[in-house]
Amino acid sequence: MNQTTTSLKWTIALLLFAFLSACKSEETPLRISAASSMQFVMEELIADYEQRFEVDCELITTSSGKLKAQIEMGAPYDVFVSADGQYTQALAEKGKVVGEPIPFVTGRLAIFMTKGLGITDLLKGNFEHLTMPNPETAPYGRAAKEYLEGVKIYDLYQDRIVTGESAAQSNQHFVSGAAEIALLPLSMIDAVAEARMEAGTGSDRDWANMIDATFHAPIEHSIIIVDHQEAHAKAPEFVSYLQSEDAWSILKNFGYSRPN
Repeated sequence: MNQTTTSLKWTIALLLFAFLSACKSEETPLRISAASSMQFVMEELIADYEQRFEVDCELITTSSGKLKAQIEMGAPYDVFVSADGQYTQALAEKGKVVGEPIPFVTGRLAIFMTKGLGITDLLKGNFEHLTMPNPETAPYGRAAKEYLEGVKIYDLYQDRIVTGESAAQSNQHFVSGAAEIALLPLSMIDAVAEARMEAGTGSDRDWANMIDATFHAPIEHSIIIVDHQEAHAKAPEFVSYLQSEDAWSILKNFGYSRPN
């Protein structure tokens, strides 16, 4: 499909969407569902959008896989920001979206360590617990598994891996001190450090670094407008905002790159 045809389809879909949602109350919040890996950046993006456009929003976060399943069951979300384009594409194929999925940003996986640990300690198994998101439902969990398999330790130390249902839950494991090593989105690095210091589990010996992206498949995020009976008329405006330079100035500060 060429770019002109895609653009025309998107324009027609948005016009139809606006017509069908014209009667929706402006007092109803715009419901934005997003992968939990994007919680902190989405909070900043939504705050900026609300200030610029005077639209109230509600943010719902959990793993991308769970959000996809909820939308399939009829959850009335207006926008879905997924950490995996496969989920938005699957929803499009089932007729659950307006227009087509939109490539958004590319994320990076990072490793977080405490107690003066380093990569050598990971490779030698000098740790008690490592936490990572569930690879079955969370794209960053899938990337984490691919990384651990790539360095030949996933099967070797699997009994020490603590799996969270999402990046947010794995973050809680690390912040609480339940795990000394965490594989989490790079976008969470500042929030993780701050939370650990507040919890009394962090120190100046904590360490974090990006994982070499060649160890795992690209983590390509995408956006869709969800098609449901009470669709919010401001959903297209919010999606346009997410693709703006104003939004990009926030996204790049969280370690995201432009979509491939």
